[in-house]
Amino acid sequence: MFKKKNIVITGASQGLGQAMAMLLAKHEANLVLCARSEKNLQSVKENILNNYPQTKIKILALDICEKENNKILIEESLKFLGSIDIFIANAGKSMWSRFSDVDNPTELLDLIKLNFMSVVYASYFSLEKKKKSKGSFL
Repeated sequence: MFKKKNIVITGASQGLGQAMAMLLAKHEANLVLCARSEKNLQSVKENILNNYPQTKIKILALDICEKENNKILIEESLKFLGSIDIFIANAGKSMWSRFSDVDNPTELLDLIKLNFMSVVYASYFSLEKKKKSKGSFL
């Protein structure tokens, strides 16, 4: 099902993103993995290649809260993969306090940038290519 599919995963350096990358590599997908930590991404890449050496894989250490970094992510992914069949918007974080305990609502801007705007930006920059390839955005 995923054999030779071109897949981009954000938040791929740990947790669910890392687990998805490993599983998709097992199923012979081509991968672009994105997260902020190059060190952690390199570790994930090495782990994948040690277990599934046939995997076509690229890592990009980018902060996708920034609009321009999403453009770079899409452009570099397309250069490496040729097309994007599936985009997994996994990057995100939560707020471990009650809203009533927030001192300043502008503190929520970082959450909004990562959990919402990064998905909007990546969707925007990949929209035309996605229409042509009939790809998925998760």
